[in-house]
Amino acid sequence: MRTIATAVWDALRDFGAMTAIVLLCVGAAIVYGVCHDQITARICIEYFSVFHSTDVLPPGMDPNSPTQQGFFWGVFATWWMGLFIGVPLSIVARIGTAKPVSARDLVRPVAFLLVTMAVFAFVAGVIGYFLSPDGSATRHSFPAFASRIPPPHWRGFMADYFAHNASYLVGGAGGFVLLIHTAFVRWRKPKRR
Repeated sequence: MRTIATAVWDALRDFGAMTAIVLLCVGAAIVYGVCHDQITARICIEYFSVFHSTDVLPPGMDPNSPTQQGFFWGVFATWWMGLFIGVPLSIVARIGTAKPVSARDLVRPVAFLLVTMAVFAFVAGVIGYFLSPDGSATRHSFPAFASRIPPPHWRGFMADYFAHNASYLVGGAGGFVLLIHTAFVRWRKPKRR
């Protein structure tokens, strides 16, 4: 009969495989974030230069460059989400007596989650854009920021706001579903010897 201590010891021996899962999730989150932010920075740069703090930007970074903003925020605002999902996923995938799931086994489910996030972000962005044809949703929802955003950009701001929130919401919920799915897959596989 295996004890919890034995399971933990086996997990520590399996640290490399667990680290690979965490790195997969962090890397996937960063790649998604950079791609997502390269697009949204071009829709409304003020989403980054006004709505986000420019105090965290590295010295010399142009707050009005969509490319620089997209790369910076794509990494800075997403790595932690990959870590937040990757650590518990590595535990669910590797600890215990069931046959372990490797990082390679998780590539397709993680890719599916990213595609799902992108679809929801796109739909939410379109909804945000058309929610307020005159931009009043930005003016009423974000009065402190609306005065610093040119009125022609208000609709783009709402599109970015909706797209970003959809990505985080679907990413978090999808990460939880991925945890459950991984546990179920392990439960169905034969036990390791």
